[in-house]
Amino acid sequence: MARKVGQRRRGQRAGTSAPTILRDSARRFVTRCTATNISETGVFLMVRAQPDLPREGEVFVEIALPEGKGRDAIRRTAVYCCRIVRTQQIGQLVGLGMEFVQKLA
Repeated sequence: MARKVGQRRRGQRAGTSAPTILRDSARRFVTRCTATNISETGVFLMVRAQPDLPREGEVFVEIALPEGKGRDAIRRTAVYCCRIVRTQQIGQLVGLGMEFVQKLA
């Protein structure tokens, strides 16, 4: 009988649905997407599959994070240089697991 073992994480994850912009290693716009969870060490993005979607290497991620609660919460944008550590095809979407390399803003 096979046992299912959960993934080990360095940081605790928090579920979110934050609008995000993905840029390639040259900081060129690739696509708008959604961050579905975030931790101190990384983020997981859901992206529509497309031919120019980076699937490895370093990329730049701009995440609109709410400050406060409710519909009127002000959002601030955090910008990170990230390393793609995992990709997962989910139908027409691609899940990208990112590790934060450096916070830029």
